[in-house]
Amino acid sequence: PPSRPLASSRRACLRIGNTGGMLDNIVMSQLYRPGSVSYVSKSGGMSNELNNIVCRNSNGVCEGVAIGGDRYPGSRFLDHFLRYQDDPAAKLLLLLGE
Repeated sequence: PPSRPLASSRRACLRIGNTGGMLDNIVMSQLYRPGSVSYVSKSGGMSNELNNIVCRNSNGVCEGVAIGGDRYPGSRFLDHFLRYQDDPAAKLLLLLGE
C-alpha cells in the first residue's frame, strides 16, 4: 500500500501530547507541581527537554508553550511574553528558539 506522509509534514496541525516525554520523565521532573518559570519554545520536542532542565534547576514550570514553526503561526513569542508579564506566578521568562 502507498505510504502516508508523516504528520510533521502537514501544516497547521494541533497535537496535544505528553509534556515532558514519558511518564518516568514527568515523575522525575515533578511537572505536576506549580513553579515560577514560564517559557515559549519554537519546538515541541525541545520543550520536553526544557521542561526537564527547568524542573531540575528551579522550583518548576508555571506555564510552557511551544508555538511551532508553521509558516502562519497562531501566536508569536511576544504574544506569550506579554501575557506572562501580567502573571504574578511567572518570576522567570525563558525563550527557546532554533
